[in-house]
Amino acid sequence: MREIERNRPKKWIICAIFFIIGLILGKLAPTLLWKIFSSRYTRGPLDNIMKNYLGAKNVSEVYTNEVLITAFDYNSLEPRFYSKYFANLNPEIYNVSIGDSTGASSAAPTYFDPKKTKNAYGFTELQVDGGIICNNPSLYAYQLAKLLNRKEKIRILSIGTGEKPFIPFTSAKQMGKMSWMKRVDEFMMNMDVHAAEYYLKNIAYANN
Repeated sequence: MREIERNRPKKWIICAIFFIIGLILGKLAPTLLWKIFSSRYTRGPLDNIMKNYLGAKNVSEVYTNEVLITAFDYNSLEPRFYSKYFANLNPEIYNVSIGDSTGASSAAPTYFDPKKTKNAYGFTELQVDGGIICNNPSLYAYQLAKLLNRKEKIRILSIGTGEKPFIPFTSAKQMGKMSWMKRVDEFMMNMDVHAAEYYLKNIAYANN
């Protein structure tokens, strides 16, 4: 009987183990939860860069004939095409500072919090990266120049930021749930890029 008692684990050892586990979880859990539920980077430094380098001039005051900065207001479910054209058409929404408009256009989901602003109508806007609606904004820039500003001769220089190499499927059987999940970023971002490029190429051929 005494031998059995000696081989039983001591209660204090078990309590100590759970105490240590509790300390570790208590220290790590807040950090893990913050990483899961918060954006990767804070907005402050981004907004400062946009203001310091791009200035506080409004969209209507840019030196070029036209400009296009894209964003999307989640609350109104409306795109934000910051340009001279729209700044003159609806200044209460579009004639904002270049720093604010580029700050909104740079608010990539999961990387930065949305750009929170209040327009001249008094409505709060939560603006996210324009890449959500047009990762290749050249299509909208063309439409802005051609249809709204009535330009005839239009040239497009698209620099881009690069993309992952495209890997085509070789069989329809490969296009299962897991394959779609692995390529979700491609479907969300790159398909828009290819569609805009295809459209503009055909417009260019039609005009020549």
